[in-house]
Amino acid sequence: MGVIVVNTEAEFAAAIAGPTLVVVDFFATWCGPCRAIAPYLENLSKQPDVVEAGVRFLKVDVDRLNTLAAQCSVSAMPTFHYYMGGKKVAEVVGARQDMIKKHLDAHMAASKKAAAAAPAAGAPATAAPATAPAGAGAK
Repeated sequence: MGVIVVNTEAEFAAAIAGPTLVVVDFFATWCGPCRAIAPYLENLSKQPDVVEAGVRFLKVDVDRLNTLAAQCSVSAMPTFHYYMGGKKVAEVVGARQDMIKKHLDAHMAASKKAAAAAPAAGAPATAAPATAPAGAGAK
């Protein structure tokens, strides 16, 4: 799926509200470690087990969305937040591949379970008949 750049606070709120894991990279364009870790995140986001688990990766530019960064208590770049169901479940400060992967792995099973359940929850009901039963026509 790749990494998705968030442009508004509304996009961010909608993206983290889903049931599956969302990894958010709070970055700055001027930050060397942010630029260095970006290819690693892009690679992670495309791995088959990550895609199967429904994990999404977002990037939030702290200079463009400084209010959002402040609301999320981001004070160093890069900072990575992990969300499930709109709640933060983990955080990594710094371009630490080992910790980024550790927290990803720790939440993959729950995300995979949520991804598997999501289509069933949104599927249309098929138990109710689409037409009126025989003999129920106008009198």
